[in-house]
Amino acid sequence: MLGPVQVETPAGLVPIGGRRSRTLLAALVIGVGRDVSQDTLIEAVWGSQPPPHATAALQSHVSKLRHVLGVNSIVTEDHSYRLVADCDQIDACRFQRDIQQAASVLPADPTAARTLVREATELWRGAPFGELSDEEFCYLETQRLGELRRTGEEIELEAGLALGMDSETVPALQAAVVGEPYRERRWYLLIYALARSGRRVEALRVHNDLAMTLGAVGLAPTHAFDDLAAMVAAGDPLPPLATV
Repeated sequence: MLGPVQVETPAGLVPIGGRRSRTLLAALVIGVGRDVSQDTLIEAVWGSQPPPHATAALQSHVSKLRHVLGVNSIVTEDHSYRLVADCDQIDACRFQRDIQQAASVLPADPTAARTLVREATELWRGAPFGELSDEEFCYLETQRLGELRRTGEEIELEAGLALGMDSETVPALQAAVVGEPYRERRWYLLIYALARSGRRVEALRVHNDLAMTLGAVGLAPTHAFDDLAAMVAAGDPLPPLATV
């Protein structure tokens, strides 16, 4: 799902049909382990104006997917279908699991956290769901996966700082705040990294830049930024990043 919708086996990619088959599979994957109603699937595949025999056509598409995924892969329950799959079989699920694990191990083992994020990011082949990414049925999931990816980027940056890689991490953080100026954690890490590298004047300038950026949309930095800026201005030693 982290790219064009496709099915891969140990023998390679397996054809799953055209756009409607890919749409059906994507909708089932989003609801994996849960019953997804026929009406929901029909709307995902055909939109608000389905053909007269949409139920029969849906059953045909489900049958074709079972042929690809296995006869027990899609369970019929009343007027619903449920995809049966392990997390290891779905790249989006593996990605989420690895990012969550990286976040949990970051304070104790930043090296492991960094490795987990990099391995998880390698699962991405493009925009989630490929050409289906703008479809209404997968919009929220696309946004959720994008947010997880940004979180992963921040975990990797924070792990680099925890490992003392300040000079290597600063350029990446500078690019990160330009790319997404309203993600405050990136600004915080940048100010911290600059200050710990002895670049306190630059760190305070970045703090001012953040204040102006947020002020332009009626917001202000949190108290944590004020506390950090006060330490930087006073020349006080910074606490370990994990406890900030």
